[in-house]
Amino acid sequence: MTIAKSLSEAIQKSSPYFISGVPDSGIKDDLKDVVDIKHHIAVDEGQAVAMAVGFYTATKSVPLVYMQSDGLCNALNAITSLVIPYKIPMNIFISMRRTHPQHEVMGRMTEDIVNMLEFEALRMGNNHLTFYIYDKQRKSN
Repeated sequence: MTIAKSLSEAIQKSSPYFISGVPDSGIKDDLKDVVDIKHHIAVDEGQAVAMAVGFYTATKSVPLVYMQSDGLCNALNAITSLVIPYKIPMNIFISMRRTHPQHEVMGRMTEDIVNMLEFEALRMGNNHLTFYIYDKQRKSN
């Protein structure tokens, strides 16, 4: 499954009209094929999450944030200090990068980190992971 197709499916499942993320070499060309929505490119994944929080706060519409697995660490502070405590709903789409040595560790650990945050992850093919924060999919303690 291509990144564009997986991302399009994630968008259709959540119906957001706001997405934010950091386009990487594996996704930047595919973004132009994604549905016509308001897209905000971020300089890092923490900023993408923060912009999504602001969007939700202003509109009460659920945003979508995309990143590659390496970017999850950049987003963790915003997720644990803004999203989780204030129960901000959002969809997060993660492209699982494992093809290069610098991606291997985070590619292997991403799903475990999502599970430690107590979110159910939906695997979209072998290379993509998506999860929804604050929905029925949130694990109960």
